[in-house]
Amino acid sequence: DCESLIQFAGDEIHFFQVASALAAFPPARPGHQRPPGKALGIFDMDQDALKHGLAVSLVPGISSALAVPATNDIPLTSRGVSDSFWVVTGTTRSGTLSKDMALAAQSSATVIILMGMKQLPMIADLFTKYRGPEEPIAIIQNGTCEHQQMGLGSLRTIQQIARKKELSAPAIIVIGAV
Repeated sequence: DCESLIQFAGDEIHFFQVASALAAFPPARPGHQRPPGKALGIFDMDQDALKHGLAVSLVPGISSALAVPATNDIPLTSRGVSDSFWVVTGTTRSGTLSKDMALAAQSSATVIILMGMKQLPMIADLFTKYRGPEEPIAIIQNGTCEHQQMGLGSLRTIQQIARKKELSAPAIIVIGAV
């Protein structure tokens, strides 16, 4: 159930995984919205489990960065339109906009932003600077869950759409003409 886990930070999720394993329930980590290359969270989880004498194995899956747009018929690449895609963290651990965001905005790639809702005004301004105000953007909140919501618009209109639809984290932001 997506709703029961999305309210917790990574450390809290690790605690619940260990606690549920110790109580003989299988732990799960669905849709944690981490880029596939960001293994630190998995390392932390393994260390927590090992401290408690639990065996851990990683079962790779499909990242929410790919799955959520796909389940909403948003392609990440399209011949002649976008040849590549980037997955970027929107908000760093210190609460600032990721430094890679400026590079992503300058590219012609489709950009998938995780953990970016708190930075939406800055993201929209930055991408507008390099891509123009009519660049398409989608926000998908609670992707693949029953209570999923989506806002579609342009960089110029997305902040009003997000306010009107009350879109907030957890959400995936997809920017690009695909």
